[in-house]
Amino acid sequence: MPVARLEPGRSVNLGDIKEGDDVYFVCYITSNPSIYKLFWIHEGQELHHNVSAGVIMSNQSLVLQRVSRAASGQYSCVASNIQGDGHSNPQLLRVKYAPVCRHKQMVYLGASKYEQISLTCDLDAYPTPSHFRWTFNNSGESVDVPQEHIVAGGWRSTVTYAPNTDLDYGTLLCWGLNSVGVQRRPCVFHVFPADRPDPVHNCTVHVSMAAVNVVCMAGFDGGLPQTFILELYESSHGRLLANSTSTVPRFSVEGLEAGMALQGVVYSFNAKGRGEEVALSALTLTHLPEKHTAAVKPSPGPAPPTVGHRAHTTTVAVLVGVAAGALLVVVIVCVAVRVRGRAGVGAPAGSLAKTNPETSLKDSNLRQDENPDVIPQSASQQWY
Repeated sequence: MPVARLEPGRSVNLGDIKEGDDVYFVCYITSNPSIYKLFWIHEGQELHHNVSAGVIMSNQSLVLQRVSRAASGQYSCVASNIQGDGHSNPQLLRVKYAPVCRHKQMVYLGASKYEQISLTCDLDAYPTPSHFRWTFNNSGESVDVPQEHIVAGGWRSTVTYAPNTDLDYGTLLCWGLNSVGVQRRPCVFHVFPADRPDPVHNCTVHVSMAAVNVVCMAGFDGGLPQTFILELYESSHGRLLANSTSTVPRFSVEGLEAGMALQGVVYSFNAKGRGEEVALSALTLTHLPEKHTAAVKPSPGPAPPTVGHRAHTTTVAVLVGVAAGALLVVVIVCVAVRVRGRAGVGAPAGSLAKTNPETSLKDSNLRQDENPDVIPQSASQQWY
C-alpha cells in the first residue's frame, strides 16, 4: 500500500498566507508497485483541476493561485495502487484577511428622542481585530465617537447612543483593524426618528344579524411598521369574542348571535410600543330588514273635454267640410270639360263635307309648284 506525505512548498509559510497569495503543496509518495492514481482532498471533498478557478494539479504538486478566505481548511493527498489507497498527513491552511461585516452591511434603526440604543458591529476577520473605530455622520458634520462610548471584545464592538435633538439622527459607521489591514467597507447604521404609532381614526362599524365589519383609517406609524388589533367583547358579561390581528385596520368578525350588544377596542403597535385604543360599540341586528312593495297608482285617463274645447273642435270640423265640398266641385267641373272635348274629336265619318274635285286638283297643283325642283317622271321614261 502506498505511503504518502504532504508538505507545503519550500517557499511557502502556511502561517503567513494572506488573501491574494499563491500556495502550493507537494505530495511525497513511496509505493511498490507504482501508483496509478493521485488525488487531492480539501475539507473532505475531492479537488478537481480547474485553471480558471486557480486550482492546478501537476504530477505530485497542487497549486492554489490567488487564494481567498474560502481556501482555508485542511488539505491532504491520496495515492492509490493495486494494493489500496494511501492517505497523507493533513496540512492546515489559514488564509489571513482584513475585517469585513459579518452580517448585513447596512442596518436601519428607529429611535425616539432620549431613547438609549445599542449598536453592535460584528466582524469577520483573521486574525482577530485589534482595534475598532466609530464615526457619526449627518448632513452637517462627521465626528469620531469617543472611545469611552465604545466597548470592544473579539470580533464585536458596541456603541451606546441616545439622540437628544434632531441633529443627533444620522448614520454611524464602524471599521475594524487587524494585522492584515483596515476594513475596506464599513458597517453602516442609519438611525432615524421613531415612536409609538398614533391611534386609528374615522372608524365605521357595519353590522348584520351574525357579523360585524370594522373599517378604520390608520394613524402615523411612528416611523416603523405597525400592526392593528381588534378586541371584541360581549357587553353584558365582558366575554372576549374575537382578538383579530391585521396589517391594515380592517376587521370582520362572524358567527355572532342576533341582537347581541358588543363593545370593542382597536389599536396598533410597532417596535416602540402600543398606541392608544379607540373604543367601539355595536348591536347586531335581530332580523333582516323587510322589503316593502309600494302600491302602484294607475295612470289618470284623459280628462273630459271642456266647453271651449268642444267649440274649437266644432269649428275645425265645419272648416274641413267646406274645404272638402269645394274640392269636390272642382273635380266635377274638370271631369265635365274633359268629356266634352272627347265628344268633338270622335264625330262619325258620314258627317264630313264632300270634297270638290276642282278644288282638290288646284290644291295638288299648288303643292307641286311649291316644290319646283321635283320633276315629274312619265311611266315610259327610264334612267341609264
